[in-house]
Amino acid sequence: MQNSAVQVLQAGMGMIQAFDRLDAALLLSVGTSGLLGNLDWKKWVGGLRVKGKYKLLQKLDADAPDVQKTLVQLEEDYKCAPPGLFGYKMPIVSDVMDALDNVARARAALPGQLVQIQTELGDIYIPETELRPGDLEVLPADIEVLAVI
Repeated sequence: MQNSAVQVLQAGMGMIQAFDRLDAALLLSVGTSGLLGNLDWKKWVGGLRVKGKYKLLQKLDADAPDVQKTLVQLEEDYKCAPPGLFGYKMPIVSDVMDALDNVARARAALPGQLVQIQTELGDIYIPETELRPGDLEVLPADIEVLAVI
């Protein structure tokens, strides 16, 4: 039983790390130095992270042109940055695709499981992905994984 619990924790950590990498790809070019006294930027960054992940996690198996279209849909959100943020440029498609691939690899460690991500924009169900050699050890089929982002 403990082995299953450790596997669940490892798989959960893998998903968290994959989401962090997706956040980094979305926010790579956003500079916040000089804005320590004004917290408006934190609300903007948080909203951008949630909306970006919401849209991109639904494109887990998308190709580069489809990911690019999704990033273009987010462009208006980037343009609404509070004054003082600098250095914005569109996220790099290959970085976003690498981050999505990390999510898919983390998801592969949970075959037969419902992986649901709850956001303020709605729930996202991460579809099962094919296991590849070297992917994480898989969990037993009687465990449900739920995350809130």
